[in-house]
Amino acid sequence: HDALRLRFERVDDGWRQVNGPVGPVEVLHCHDLSGVSVDAQSAVMATVVEEVHAGFDLGCGPLLRAVLFERGAGVRPVLFVAAHHLVVDGVSWRILLEDLAAAYAQIRRGEPVALSAKTTSFRQWALRLAERAAGGGFDDERDYWNGVIGSGEPDLPRDGDGPNTVGVERSVSVRLDAAATRALLQDVPGVYRTRVNDVLLAALGRVLGAWTGRDRILVDLEGHGREEELFDGVDLSRTVGWFTTMFPVALDVVATD
Repeated sequence: HDALRLRFERVDDGWRQVNGPVGPVEVLHCHDLSGVSVDAQSAVMATVVEEVHAGFDLGCGPLLRAVLFERGAGVRPVLFVAAHHLVVDGVSWRILLEDLAAAYAQIRRGEPVALSAKTTSFRQWALRLAERAAGGGFDDERDYWNGVIGSGEPDLPRDGDGPNTVGVERSVSVRLDAAATRALLQDVPGVYRTRVNDVLLAALGRVLGAWTGRDRILVDLEGHGREEELFDGVDLSRTVGWFTTMFPVALDVVATD
């Protein structure tokens, strides 16, 4: 999977994505926990996992790493696999786990590892997108997207100043009870012929509208990005990479008492 060989270099005008050549890379590391008590192993594993997440080097790679925790006799070992989000998306994980499971089963049977052929490479996809954009293939959509972006205020009110970093973010978690969950997943979509995402967006728009006092709310939505119908002869069913797309949506909020 060529996307796993991607590197990202800082240049004068930003970042440059480079697809490295095929070659031996040290990806798997073994960590012997046989001398650590079973009760204390979880804490050690958590520390190692945190180090792996923090240790990715965008310029040198690799951007996929694996650790095999050997936990001692009679205890099932644990394999931890991490990849930087710049090289994988949710579909990519399905592909990689299927490959890993297939290779493991073949080795256990004493067979040589033979994985299914990869499909359209991430590099080919990126080049075709760039060529289409440079050739004006998306020009007919420009007015529409500019209209969406210019139809509302994109910034949310702030209650203070400070760095906008992951280190200072906070999360608020809310749980729905069984009745509200049933209404969201089953009752409301059937009555209004909507999807669950539509209902959640409607709720988000009303909350943000009431908070900001605006009648139009701009939000960014994510899509899977694997739009094969853009090109002939493209197959992304086994292509690893970060295809996720983001696009603006304007929500018109109806004032309520």
